[in-house]
Parts: sequence; structure tokens; C-alpha cells
Amino acid sequence: MPIITSSVNVPISSDIKDPREALPLAISILREKAVPSEDTEIKLHLTVSSNQTAVLTAAESLPGEAKGFYFMTGNKKTNARSFIKQCEEKNWNFFSGYSGKLTEHMSYHESLDFIDRLLQLKPGAIRSASFTLEVTGLQWKGTQEASGCTG
Repeated sequence: MPIITSSVNVPISSDIKDPREALPLAISILREKAVPSEDTEIKLHLTVSSNQTAVLTAAESLPGEAKGFYFMTGNKKTNARSFIKQCEEKNWNFFSGYSGKLTEHMSYHESLDFIDRLLQLKPGAIRSASFTLEVTGLQWKGTQEASGCTG
């Protein structure tokens, strides 16, 4: 059975410099124009440089066993609980991140709310962060499932 995938690029005004303005636009499109299915997954790839607030907030908000947290000094990923402990022990202040499926720990809508909460952090924490979202297994409103217009 052939699989058809689609990709959506959201045009943003060139005067938007702060990701706290651009990412909410993409999230609002997902809320307004997409219908999640039982197969919908939201993957968040979050990398931070000097300000660890965003990745620590993610670690503190996800279950302790949530995997996907890492430090740039190695390739080994760890769970949220271990990541928080290592940050506290080493007073870590360099590149780190999270790469994982939010929908393994919460619903589609809760995942979007989670990202919204991260975006409400102080500007310095957001400017130090790089966000990438991958959303799969949803259907665009107004299309039929058989049309292949799923993302």
C-alpha cells in the first residue's frame, strides 16, 4: 500500500525575529486546521545553548522516565530524572537538549499545550533554544482520509 506524506511550511513575516512569535503560529494552524488520529505523534526536538531553562522545564514537566534528554558532550540520551540530577550535580551551563515523542506521555492537545507553556518562558530562555516539531498521523480538516491529505 503506497504511503503519501505531506509537509507544511508556514510562511512567516521577515520582521519576526523571536521564535515565541513564529512557533505559536504553527501551533495555531495545528489546532485550527488538523484533526488528530490515534496514530498522531508529536516529536519535539529542543536544543539549548547557554540558558538551560527550556530543557530543564521540559525535564521537570515530563515523567521522570521520559527518555530523550542529552548533553552535547556525548551521544548518550538519558531520562528526565537523570538529566535533572546531572544538571544539579555539575551546574551544567552548555549545550543540551531533548528529542522525543511528547505523545508517548500526553495527548495531542496536551502536547500542544506543553509547547505553549515552554514558549511562555522568559525571552532569554527562548532565544537560547532551538525548537523543531515533527507532527505525523493527522488529517487536515475538510479532507477525506482516502484522499491522502494526512501529515
